[in-house]
Amino acid sequence: MKEILLEHVYFEKNGRTILEDISFEVETAKFIFLVGPTGAGKSSLLKLIYIEEYPTRGNMRVMGYDTRKINKKTLLVVRKNLGIVFQELNLLNDRTAYDNVALPLEIDRRHDVGKKVHDTLRRLGILHKASSYVYSLSRGEQQKIAIARAIVRGPKILIADEPTAHIYKSEKEGIIKMFMELNAQGTTCIIATHDNYIVDMVPYATVIHIEDGRVNLL
Repeated sequence: MKEILLEHVYFEKNGRTILEDISFEVETAKFIFLVGPTGAGKSSLLKLIYIEEYPTRGNMRVMGYDTRKINKKTLLVVRKNLGIVFQELNLLNDRTAYDNVALPLEIDRRHDVGKKVHDTLRRLGILHKASSYVYSLSRGEQQKIAIARAIVRGPKILIADEPTAHIYKSEKEGIIKMFMELNAQGTTCIIATHDNYIVDMVPYATVIHIEDGRVNLL
């Protein structure tokens, strides 16, 4: 099944063409790296995939839905199946680490919130920070909280924008292994990075290179 499909997609903003004639598809349970220099268009492409932005031209589908025609109700359904690690993290700084990770589970009205949150924080080595407010944590710890929030409910599609940018090199392997485990369980993983170290950890991944708003499959 094609989880994500782009056909001749263009994206323009503020009179500038950011993505130009993008075409590729991602099948269910694939592991994808988006690589390329800063400013190449990686983050913009991810925003199209998690439907924060919309194509200016072209055909784009996520989970079978045409993103240019999607209504609010369907958009909520799609987003419930997405786990997103934003480059800006987008955490609630006046809430605890636990509160941030619990949020998607609470939206789903899950009955196993406490267990899921604690298990995920433990896997990331930050269970001892569960009651700490986000603003008091280091940038690396905040990034782990953002990762925990994205994966806690086992999303259908994981979308991560530079998820290891503030993580110590010695800890990156453990995080990528977590993504690989999710992928083995059926989660489609799409990771934007310029860190070749983590790309080399997943030899079976498809690598899509973005430069000047265009893509090449490597």
